[in-house]
Amino acid sequence: MKFGIRYSDVGMDDILTIAQAADSAGLESMWRGEHVLSPRTIRSIDPYYARALPPGMERFAMLDPNTLAAYLAAKTENIRFCMGVNLIALHVPYQLARVLATADIVSNGRIMMAVGVGWLKEEFDILGVDWKTRGGRTDEAIAVLRTLWNDPHPQFEGKHFQLPPVTFAPKPIQKSLPIFVAGMSRFAYRRAARHGDGWYGHDLSLAEVVPIVRTIQEERERYDRMDHPFEFTTRAPYDITPDEAEGFEAAGIDRLILDVGSAAYNGVSTVVERIERIGKELVRNT
Repeated sequence: MKFGIRYSDVGMDDILTIAQAADSAGLESMWRGEHVLSPRTIRSIDPYYARALPPGMERFAMLDPNTLAAYLAAKTENIRFCMGVNLIALHVPYQLARVLATADIVSNGRIMMAVGVGWLKEEFDILGVDWKTRGGRTDEAIAVLRTLWNDPHPQFEGKHFQLPPVTFAPKPIQKSLPIFVAGMSRFAYRRAARHGDGWYGHDLSLAEVVPIVRTIQEERERYDRMDHPFEFTTRAPYDITPDEAEGFEAAGIDRLILDVGSAAYNGVSTVVERIERIGKELVRNT
């Protein structure tokens, strides 16, 4: 079992303290989501909480996960960094491919990404991206990234993206920079099985995980991708017990992303204490 943490702080001293603590504790990865911007008026319903976001989302501060990962990689030794969740349909995939490849190079191969189709329609509207085609754009963007990263003379022809033969160098350090697919819908499960190197779930109980893993495995068989490397990841509370972690592992989960809070709300010392506890009780005992 691999263990990672979510982090969302924007204070650089706190972020560096948390990253180095996680690295020292033996955690595998740090995960950070993105929004390009926060609309001042939000009417979209967050599917994970089945409600509109509470007041304050319009003032939510954010840092770019990939730029931050490149910085933190220079200050740590082993921990990996995942942009999760990346709203890939909002991005120009050619530029995103370059950013991720650069981050992977400067981190010596420690970059991963988890992509989702997004739920915040207002963000798509402001950026001029068609909300209704975000699923198709996501599928094609994943294919574009892999083409640029792996092919000696990349080219691509799709409905949303067209790329004549180009040169794309240098390539990422990782021959196959992992792309996980996030989401809790049947469409997300199918997209993960068909296009992903793994699946990323959201705050699930062990009972909820079991049928999802089974469904995705059935889809992988359907698309004849059972031989392709694939990892199941989901989020969990920071105080999960070793026995609970073993239960998730037995159910097919390869990685747990633990919510350790934030320095802004809990204090950096509390976050570090939680990370150290994870290292002692989970990382070294599973």
